[in-house]
Amino acid sequence: MIRGRLLDIKNQLNLDARIQLLSGQLNRLTGYERIENLKAVVIKAEQSIKQSRTMLIDSKREYTKYTELRRQSQKQVNDLLSNKSSWGDTELNKFTQLVKSDHSIEKLEKEFMQKVEEYEKLVDRGFEKLLKSILERYHEEQIWSDKIRSMSSNYTLIALSVNVLVFLMAIVFIEPYKRNRMLRELEINLDKDQVKILSQIDSIREEISTLKTPATVVDQPDMPAPLGPEPPSTSTQFEKIYNNPFTTLSIGILIALGLYLFSNVLHKYKNIFSINFKPVWLIIISYTLVVLSSLVLYTSTANDLDSKAFIPTLTYIALLLTLCYPFNALFRHQRFQFIGTLGEIVYSPFQVTFNQVLLADILTSYAKVFGDFYTSLVQCLDPESNFAITPPSANYMAPVFTAIPYILRFKQCIVEYVASNFTQKKSLLNALKYASSFPVIAFSALHRYNNTAYNWWLISVIVNSLFSFWWDVRNDWGLNFLDSDVWLRNGSTQKTSLRDVQLYKESYKYYVAIFIDFILRFTWSLKLSSHLHTYVELESGVFALEILEIFRRYLWCFFRLEWQVIKSNPHEYTSIPIHQYNN
Repeated sequence: MIRGRLLDIKNQLNLDARIQLLSGQLNRLTGYERIENLKAVVIKAEQSIKQSRTMLIDSKREYTKYTELRRQSQKQVNDLLSNKSSWGDTELNKFTQLVKSDHSIEKLEKEFMQKVEEYEKLVDRGFEKLLKSILERYHEEQIWSDKIRSMSSNYTLIALSVNVLVFLMAIVFIEPYKRNRMLRELEINLDKDQVKILSQIDSIREEISTLKTPATVVDQPDMPAPLGPEPPSTSTQFEKIYNNPFTTLSIGILIALGLYLFSNVLHKYKNIFSINFKPVWLIIISYTLVVLSSLVLYTSTANDLDSKAFIPTLTYIALLLTLCYPFNALFRHQRFQFIGTLGEIVYSPFQVTFNQVLLADILTSYAKVFGDFYTSLVQCLDPESNFAITPPSANYMAPVFTAIPYILRFKQCIVEYVASNFTQKKSLLNALKYASSFPVIAFSALHRYNNTAYNWWLISVIVNSLFSFWWDVRNDWGLNFLDSDVWLRNGSTQKTSLRDVQLYKESYKYYVAIFIDFILRFTWSLKLSSHLHTYVELESGVFALEILEIFRRYLWCFFRLEWQVIKSNPHEYTSIPIHQYNN
């Protein structure tokens, strides 16, 4: 009974026609209507082939039948002809009939043979048409499938973006509103309680004043000043929280600008690696927009540091998601090249290329950024932490994170030394140079607990700075400025203080670069020391040191790439001694 009523309702509403109409509109919207038309063409071609094959089989059957009849007729004729001398009237009439019958059978046989040939051609043409229709339908289905997959990916991305936007709006607008409402209710309740307490205090004070005389009243001592240092100001904490994004932004802009200027001055470096500058600049612009949006969001929210602790963390997460975005957008090739190079830096057990060395050297300028990232992350994620106090775990984990770039570069030097069958002593010395930064970081961390570590820290700073400065000038830039033969001249030596081949025409640029590298090498070693910037008032100075290190690093890249160009083209620059190519 219920089924019957449902069928009646279905017939009244004409659901079948409406569903079919909706299906047709959906097919037209998605482009599947063409595939349906091709499907109908395939079905029609199959039916046509089936009909042609049926007619072909019938024609072959008739052709076979008349072929057999003609064979029998010819056999009878041959039998009569063999007894031609004994023919009578009966045999003559029979021969005449057989000849007539054979002529008509031959005519029918030829007719059906033509039909067989015609139907065979028709079947072949139908099969070719069917195959072509099937291939066309398959091709259209593949195009439609790719289109639907692309639309699905875009809609998924849009849905994900909407979810992230809703999440951010909830955090930025709804959560502060709920927090402020809760605070207002709490303040109202506290005010009511305070009024009650003050009224009770006033009544008690009046009772006491009636019992006391004026002579017995004594002055109340002043309240002691609050102990402990005042919490750091918002602007100082702003510098601390946004130290990392602005540092990484600056180094990206300056390195890209440096490579751009270097390519204009020294176009031959493109034999080392090729760079398309348009994606680089667009990536930097996108990165700048993310950081500036985070900055605007940070400055526009409440002044309470703990209430906006999520903003730096969301900045890091947004940059990481953008870098690892898997779809073919946002310069996927360049992003995955960068990620692949980072992976090769972390894991390259057999071979180290120049681009890996260059990027790993640039990462050493991020050493302090690694430590600050850990500190900021803990301050953002730890519910018991606040921005006025450095997390206790940062005292020993931040130095470990600071040492990560030097550990990676140290590992590269060891890999180069092992790959040379333990013959390339230069790689071993280079590893020693990066290992000299470990005592600077370690003694700086120990200085928090033991003041006697200061002397060892000072010695390690001097050793690391001088060693790194000598290596920059002598090996990374290929200059003779620090060679003893240059300063202790004798009659046999003809060495210049720089080098025989200089792709930059003005020699003073090399001397200025040497002087700047010497000064900033010492300041960067000081910056690796975590105990120097635990005080809030030094945070701005530490940020300035990071900017100076960025400047030193891209200046270093200029002359490092220049020396690599000269070494990679020995036939062009024949005046360079051969031992310098091997270095």
